[in-house]
Amino acid sequence: MSTPPLRRPFRDALTRLASPASAPTSRSLFAAQTGSDRTLRAIRRLRFAPSSQELNRFASAPAIDAISGLLESERIYNPGPSDPLMGRDWNNESYDSLLQWWFERMISPDAGLHERMVWFWHGHLTSSQQKATRSQLFAQQLLFRQHALGNFRDLLQAITVDAAMLRYLDGDASDAAMPNENFGRELMELFALGIGHYEESDIRSAAKALAGWRVADQGVTFTPELGFDAPLTFLGERKRWDAQSIVNKVCDHPACAPFVTAKIHRFVAGSTAPPEFIEELSRIFVDNNLEIRPVVDAIIWGPTFVDAETTRVRQPIEWLAATSAVLGHEASTPTAVGPRVESWWFDQLGQIPFVPPNVAGWPDDTRWVSAGQVLARANLLSNFTLPQKIIDEVEPTVEGVLRHCALHTVSSATRAALDEAAANQPADQRRVELLLALTVLSPEFSLA
Repeated sequence: MSTPPLRRPFRDALTRLASPASAPTSRSLFAAQTGSDRTLRAIRRLRFAPSSQELNRFASAPAIDAISGLLESERIYNPGPSDPLMGRDWNNESYDSLLQWWFERMISPDAGLHERMVWFWHGHLTSSQQKATRSQLFAQQLLFRQHALGNFRDLLQAITVDAAMLRYLDGDASDAAMPNENFGRELMELFALGIGHYEESDIRSAAKALAGWRVADQGVTFTPELGFDAPLTFLGERKRWDAQSIVNKVCDHPACAPFVTAKIHRFVAGSTAPPEFIEELSRIFVDNNLEIRPVVDAIIWGPTFVDAETTRVRQPIEWLAATSAVLGHEASTPTAVGPRVESWWFDQLGQIPFVPPNVAGWPDDTRWVSAGQVLARANLLSNFTLPQKIIDEVEPTVEGVLRHCALHTVSSATRAALDEAAANQPADQRRVELLLALTVLSPEFSLA
């Protein structure tokens, strides 16, 4: 039996939470640097939706033990040929069904670092259902799952001739007579090198070398008569090029390792790494033949992962996953919170999986903690109900709710708003409901 939807009068407290005075603007947000602060931060950064069981297991442990335990207990979901999921024809299913499938993977209690990196690559090597089909996007999902913590060179080779990517960046219609420059440009500018490490002539050469690929119902094929068969100069080297050698040349460029490792660091730790740390991560990347896992491990065990306090802003999809866990929405039981996943949820929050705003993906900045974003999240919460299980389990106090939400220390402004809300709501059940709504809308919960 669940309570009515979360439509309680919390406007005054919400206004205080969304005000600039309580926004995360400095390292002073967390008053004390205790083991619990660091441990809970590690949990929030390694799980989309940390479960109460994991919080009980790891919250009081040193951060190093919590990280080890979380990495060891995660499930890497990479369906094989015999998985029933592989038989689904996504083109004959709704877009919401595809969203439901992925979101359930995110909120699975044992979905950890690997699942987070699948999300990272989707935002870095973007494709969109505005051009690609749902089946092609699902196939691309499997590609990201295979390579999420694998080899970057292999990932870049695979995505270059991936059906969804060929459709999204118009490689499917490119031939030697009229080569399309979209993928060649984004390969260097956004995917692997960054601006300033190539010339316009390199884009033109890459476009010719990548021409000739076609997407059909049977899959992706290369048509030699549509390709370009002559020497080209690309990144300072003249020879005959094809898709594989173009990608290899890009991966071997000295700008590749610093660019890619900086992007990964920004996602995993939520901050811009010091130049000397990027140098170290680049060396690890190159020394390990562009393997992704050693770089991610170095970030997680490095100085910027749990010590950087207010840097890792939760994107809307991350906030929604964490909120679903807090409100008792479990994978495969969507009615525990409210309606099944619907695309308008994500549209309202400004981040729709499989529909990035452009080829650069979603912005990674403080817009996700703005007052407008808080109000959008509050409006979405009004559609959810709170299961009796959560009402029974969560202590009806500010401390109990903060503990349930994996927060140890909050700002004085947030604490005052929560204390006032608790004092004004005498009924335990309504107090839990109100405090949970306010806490998931707080600046602190917007950070991982």
